[in-house]
Amino acid sequence: MAVPEWGRNVPFTQYGPLFSILLAGIGISGVDPLIGAKGLNIFLFGTNIFLPAWIIFHATCSRGFSFFGSFILSTSLVMLWLHAMALSEPTFLFFTLLGLYVLALYLQKQDRSFLLILSGFFISLAFLAKYSGVSVVATGVLSVFLFSRKSLAEKTREAFLLGVISCIPMIFWLMRNKMVIGSPTGIGIHLDFHPYILGNLRQLAAYPSLWLLPKSVPVVFRSLALLAAVVFLVSGSAALFKRPVRLEKLPAILWLLIISH
Repeated sequence: MAVPEWGRNVPFTQYGPLFSILLAGIGISGVDPLIGAKGLNIFLFGTNIFLPAWIIFHATCSRGFSFFGSFILSTSLVMLWLHAMALSEPTFLFFTLLGLYVLALYLQKQDRSFLLILSGFFISLAFLAKYSGVSVVATGVLSVFLFSRKSLAEKTREAFLLGVISCIPMIFWLMRNKMVIGSPTGIGIHLDFHPYILGNLRQLAAYPSLWLLPKSVPVVFRSLALLAAVVFLVSGSAALFKRPVRLEKLPAILWLLIISH
């Protein structure tokens, strides 16, 4: 896979390949890739609203929670902006939700290994969509260790299996990059600690709040809205832990994703 640069083809390495592969597949069918990108992200916009609503309903048996979740996503300016651009985020979001949902199903049942394999497959696609999808892999592996009811030996085996399945496609992609340009990504991989809470509290309040309100709203009001949303999220998660639900591990898995990402 290569992109043109001043009359020559340069190997494509700086981003995860999944979105480009999907567009290339659309192009092979005769559809202009730009039109294909629009159609794909329109489809994913609807899917990324319906899928969380379905997951919430399956977890809580509550139509109210399900409707509220879909309403928040469908009215989010960030969601609209991401799906209006030819970006890989919608694809990443779809496969992340799908992979962790299936993993929650597995941890609930504990007796259907094909769910673990299927979860690893979906997580591998999320990883292929974005390099930062390594956080989803970490979430899946840690979730097996923390939330499985099996013995330590069995949890270790299952966590290893999930990790291998989730990483194999990306390993092949990085090997390909290494062969063609001498670097796994072409941009380098830097592991740093970003102490947002220590020195960037204003940005921490400002940027996530754009999920709820537009940038034209003063940061103070956006921060209050974000605080209210966090309180609601924490309260809802606590309420779910206190009542019988069909996917009791799902809130904990999602909190783990927030931390690891």
